Amino acid sequence: MATEKRWLFDGSTSQWSRLGAAERRLLDTTGLHVVMLDDPFTNTVLFNVFEPRGSLLIGKRFSHWSIDSASDWLAKLAADYSSWQ
Repeated sequence: MATEKRWLFDGSTSQWSRLGAAERRLLDTTGLHVVMLDDPFTNTVLFNVFEPRGSLLIGKRFSHWSIDSASDWLAKLAADYSSWQ
């Protein structure tokens, strides 16, 4: 069963800083909210992104070792959603 946590990846301080900046940029520029769900059985983290009104917009799964991929995805999502709005 998945559990909700705040810090799920192993990584350096700079990687965490980059992930946090991407998450804050997404919230500040679009109002989208990210919830990360850890699944220790598959060693993955599910990123659920919710619209400001609370409905699920998109979800994507990353391995525990792909903190940079998650950061890149959130940054791209912020740019795409801003231009789409």
